[in-house]
Amino acid sequence: MFQYLLEEIPALSIDTGYNTLKLFMERGIVTMNMVEDNENRYDADISLYGHLKCNHCGQIYDIRLPITALELAGLEKFEVTESHMYFKGTCPICLNNRDQQKN
Repeated sequence: MFQYLLEEIPALSIDTGYNTLKLFMERGIVTMNMVEDNENRYDADISLYGHLKCNHCGQIYDIRLPITALELAGLEKFEVTESHMYFKGTCPICLNNRDQQKN
């Protein structure tokens, strides 16, 4: 994304980008999703949902989570201010490709 913006705004610095993202997070405009320890992604969809990262192609998929289906035993005495749900597995495209290679 930064490279695309740099083409449009040649004077843009990476610090400006991170400072803008920090401001957006403070204002509740975006959320930061840590999918891996060294991989942060920012999302303008601030609703509650999870992510699945495909172990084969690296694609990240949004997983909708109906909050009524979650039973969070043990959190009754806590004030939860943030939550993240991450799944890792194999996406349907990679599963299909793997099955086709077997045939």
